[in-house]
Amino acid sequence: MTTSDVRRIELPFEINGLIDPITLTHTPSYFYDLLQRDIRRSDRNNEKLALITIDFSASTILAKKMIDFLMKISLILKQSLRSDEYFSRIGFEKFAILIHGDRAEALIALNRVQKELKKMENDSFPIIYKAPTDGDEHDGPETNSLRSVVSGSSVEVNTQIFVRDAGMSLVEWLEVASI
Repeated sequence: MTTSDVRRIELPFEINGLIDPITLTHTPSYFYDLLQRDIRRSDRNNEKLALITIDFSASTILAKKMIDFLMKISLILKQSLRSDEYFSRIGFEKFAILIHGDRAEALIALNRVQKELKKMENDSFPIIYKAPTDGDEHDGPETNSLRSVVSGSSVEVNTQIFVRDAGMSLVEWLEVASI
């Protein structure tokens, strides 16, 4: 681990209030501001919004390896998502993605991410991904799993999709999503 890696780990989660220093994505506070803006637009236009959460549970991975893994995941998300879909690292090992659309459109976005993740299989982070299944919008969050082995350590990744009901506030939606 180099000195810059150590400094990067020690940086506060929000370096300037807008950009996460590890993944170079939106910080949670800025992401929530964007969500609020899109909720207002969604209400005006009577459109659905879906939130995908991707939560990594890492066992004994060295900090540098986990940071490398998070950086790779961030790049995959950037390559996989459309311009109107955006994401943030909302916890050390957790990402959230906003999709303009319903559960079916969120599943399409998740499949795009899955295709990019499959390209990582031969890389230093081999991944086995369980394909997402379609479910009824009102049955609660949809959960899928991804398991990865990083140099003998395991990373379990759970994804969930939360479709926002019309009139639901940001706070209510984030409570449903346990964010």
